Amino acid sequence: MDSRWRLGPLPFGLESLLRFVPIVGGTASVAVSLYQVVLALRLRLPASKLARMAVYVAVDLVLGLIPYLGDLADVFFRVHLRNQRIIDRHLDAAGAAGQQ
Repeated sequence: MDSRWRLGPLPFGLESLLRFVPIVGGTASVAVSLYQVVLALRLRLPASKLARMAVYVAVDLVLGLIPYLGDLADVFFRVHLRNQRIIDRHLDAAGAAGQQ
């Protein structure tokens, strides 16, 4: 969603393209973000990690409401990658703890 393609040095993804469609694009982006949070909840991530993910989604939503600036912020903030990193690190740590 955040970094599938590159435009020069800047990665961008489907979210950046969706944001060009008013209302629908932002709604779809937030829906995907919330789906990540639901998956994290199912994976039983700690409340602190879930809260951080929810804050990232809220920041992305608020920034997305600002015309033009919100589109630019999506390229740099990349909420989906941030939240995926939280999930991946948790799973890596859980896997490492299980192997001991």
